[in-house]
Amino acid sequence: MKHTMAAKGREPREEQLASELATHGVTFLSLPQAAVDRAASIWEHISSDALADEGRCMNFEQPKTWPQWPQCCRRFLLPCLPVQQLNFFVEDQGDSEDEEEFLRYANAARPYTLEELAEPFEEALEPLTRHFFGANERVFAVNAQFIFGNAKSKTEAHRDFLSRNTISLLTPLYDYSPEEASLHYWRFDENPELYRTTTLSKARRRRTHWYKRGEAVVFSGDLFHQTAPFKVPVDGWGSRQCRALFCLVLVGANALQSENNYEAICKNMRGPAGGYMVDPETEEFVYDPVSSSDESDAEEAASKTAG
Repeated sequence: MKHTMAAKGREPREEQLASELATHGVTFLSLPQAAVDRAASIWEHISSDALADEGRCMNFEQPKTWPQWPQCCRRFLLPCLPVQQLNFFVEDQGDSEDEEEFLRYANAARPYTLEELAEPFEEALEPLTRHFFGANERVFAVNAQFIFGNAKSKTEAHRDFLSRNTISLLTPLYDYSPEEASLHYWRFDENPELYRTTTLSKARRRRTHWYKRGEAVVFSGDLFHQTAPFKVPVDGWGSRQCRALFCLVLVGANALQSENNYEAICKNMRGPAGGYMVDPETEEFVYDPVSSSDESDAEEAASKTAG
């Protein structure tokens, strides 16, 4: 992410948010409506295909540029054309005993797609990340994805990446009730024994955040959190189609590379991204789909890394 000058009036507030992120492991940030609207428009452009299938890359023409192509043309012809296009890797997050239940991600599978998803949020995030990581740190997004599902009755408390040099932004694309979209989390400062032992039974206090459109929860890659179980509303999801969130993962690259377990952290990031992400060392986009030898590790990571 390229740092830009922030308005001076915002600095005290952003410094406070950065302090909360460091001490609590989580903070909450208002987002520009245009950024959320842009993410929602891209989601709506790909949602029919993403909801219908998983386990492969999907290609899409730019929204509102051409009439939408038939799926077979997008799959076989579009990748051969020298035009800007959106590419996503779509995969389920873990298994479900109920076929009606699923939680799935559509991860940016090419640099241009990541840029299209991340750029609208950069200005809003920059003052916070500068105060949190430090003005001289290399801070940038390593992956972006939509996390969406019809229902999920069984979820697990987990930490995404086991690193405090990584952060995630999560925000809903539509308005949801607390029962439809909420997040359980355990703050650093309220649960010292939990973070000393990493044993959930040692936790003292669990909080719950209700996802609200226009507001992001920004949290550490070391924060214990859990998707609050949800089900299909009595009247269905309607025009919203499902529970859909946008997720952006950023790193402080220099500090991250200095960690003793750097390789393990990168593996933790790679699994839930389907292998498509920016390398924290080189800042180059990695085209490294999860191989069969990594499937069990990736499935475990993907089943836990959900919003």
